[in-house]
Amino acid sequence: MTTAARLDGDAPDAGAAPGPVDTSRVAAMVRSRVGIEVTDPDSDLLSTGIIDSLSFVTLLLAIEEEFGIDIDVVQMDLDDVRSIGRITAFVERELSARGGSTADDRPA
Repeated sequence: MTTAARLDGDAPDAGAAPGPVDTSRVAAMVRSRVGIEVTDPDSDLLSTGIIDSLSFVTLLLAIEEEFGIDIDVVQMDLDDVRSIGRITAFVERELSARGGSTADDRPA
């Protein structure tokens, strides 16, 4: 969320996001920070009701803090956070656009 739209008033941790961004890391973040266990990375978190409105806000804040990105809620596309797989792709795009490390950047 943009700094003006953040609920906690703090900017995202610029030092966050070390390590690879993959579905298991995103699923672990959702489990620990949002309190929801998601076993299928393609499960639609929104249309199935797995995530309610409060959990959604918590999820956005968790993504910002875990990966050190700033989500602009006005310009974001809900499809980017519809599933664990889509969140992973979104975070990779955001980090790549900001010059951060993604799973694709790791040595083989």
